[in-house]
Amino acid sequence: MKKHALTLFLCLLVLVSPLIPTAAATMQDEGIQPHYTRILGIDVGLNISSSGRADCYSQVVLDNTSDTAELTMELQRSNGGNSWRTIKTWSTSGSDTVTLDKDWYVTSGYTYRVHITVDVYTSSGSFAETESEDSMTFTH
Repeated sequence: MKKHALTLFLCLLVLVSPLIPTAAATMQDEGIQPHYTRILGIDVGLNISSSGRADCYSQVVLDNTSDTAELTMELQRSNGGNSWRTIKTWSTSGSDTVTLDKDWYVTSGYTYRVHITVDVYTSSGSFAETESEDSMTFTH
């Protein structure tokens, strides 16, 4: 009798489990963002025109205006699969809000993305945090 009850329970669980939302789906639906320590927000974007001009954009907003950020933005091209090769790099640093807005002409037939790395330092110069983000990919 116990075997039949267990079998019935497992069958019901298999049938009902697709209807139960997962934690990951719930988090995505609620718009939960990554938690940064000293960064209020990061924005990274890429748009490629029909002529091949890649407009690359990144912005970092720091939580503490006395902190400084070193922002590195890389335009990357896919070499197939999950392999990326950096074809152009720009860097800047600053406090409060740090922005890079650059363009570069790219070759057609590839998939591109913008990858950024942000290193945050306190007012005393001590390293505080590093974060990386990728833009959506764009095929030209």
